Amino acid sequence: MRPCRPEPAAVVVAALGLFACGVRFGTAAHCDDDRQCPRQAFCSEQLCLPCPLACSVDEICHAGACARVELADAGGGPDAGSPALFCDQVEAEAGQIAAPMHSVTNDLASGGQVVTTDTDGAGSVNFYFHLTQAGRYAVQVRALTDPPVGGYCDDSSGACNSFFVGMDGEAALGDETHGFMLAVSSSYFWQLVNEAGSSIGPTPPEFDPMTWDLTPGLHVVTFYGREQKTWLDVVALRQCPAAGCAQLSGEGCALGGDH
Repeated sequence: MRPCRPEPAAVVVAALGLFACGVRFGTAAHCDDDRQCPRQAFCSEQLCLPCPLACSVDEICHAGACARVELADAGGGPDAGSPALFCDQVEAEAGQIAAPMHSVTNDLASGGQVVTTDTDGAGSVNFYFHLTQAGRYAVQVRALTDPPVGGYCDDSSGACNSFFVGMDGEAALGDETHGFMLAVSSSYFWQLVNEAGSSIGPTPPEFDPMTWDLTPGLHVVTFYGREQKTWLDVVALRQCPAAGCAQLSGEGCALGGDH
């Protein structure tokens, strides 16, 4: 077994009060398999646990050991002539949650829980990602916007389908230009994060998907409460292919795919 070595990223993470070796847990996330856990974690007895090994950038933690995977080009197929596109995802309940944002148990959620707020315009949850390569990135989420019994939308307009989203400390809370409008669905679905920009109101968002040019190292994506009872299940940070972020397909980071 290789010991958990203090790589530069781990030092930065530890300095922020997070778990060492690049893995961040608010509370231990529920899981059914490894792909529901952060990249440097594995699923054991339905809990995401930190990997006992320090896996390299082209490996994931699988069954408590480092496993090398071939990544698929997110534009639709393997591309042996270019580096693999980075993708990492986190269960929402494993984020750093600030009240009144809180977790809610739901059997159909990816890890058995979602994160939501019962107060419009309040609460937040942070997700930390350590990037291995520079590039243009988009955020993809698994969400539910028409919660079942016990979580019905109380908004007079019948709309509980939005957050404010910021990257690396952007002052997004209450800023409608950072508003992320989700589709309305009674079933869980995946959607790329958009931002309203100058298109505030009923018009389509200006940035769809919203993209960020990021450097290697630690980055934080923050979801702030906008409308109550919007259920956030999984958050994935995905590097965009050369053809553009709109070409990203699939549902988050799949084990053996673009994880």
